Amino acid sequence: ILRDTGARTVALTVADARGEPPKAIAVRALNERRAGKRSVALVVVLQPRELYLQPGDDLAALFDEAAASAICRDVVAPRMRAGDPAAALRAGLEAISARLGGRPLDVEQPGA
Repeated sequence: ILRDTGARTVALTVADARGEPPKAIAVRALNERRAGKRSVALVVVLQPRELYLQPGDDLAALFDEAAASAICRDVVAPRMRAGDPAAALRAGLEAISARLGGRPLDVEQPGA
């Protein structure tokens, strides 16, 4: 994604959030990795089941609440429900790349 769009992405699977909000996990991941303002973090928490997409400052308008929610709800969540967290992350990163490249969101359901 970095080569194609100039944006850094961070994808995390967290087994147990231990009460920490996914947003805090995402912000910390971006900061620890010095991802910069042109970045996006996708966090998949397995226990409790939660998803979160956090854009860096320069991408906040592109990944507003509606766009981030659509990626989590329509792309990542169905694959998580199907029991495939790896496919969920892959699909989420593909959706982020599509959004960065101005392409439409692919909401094809898993197994379809």
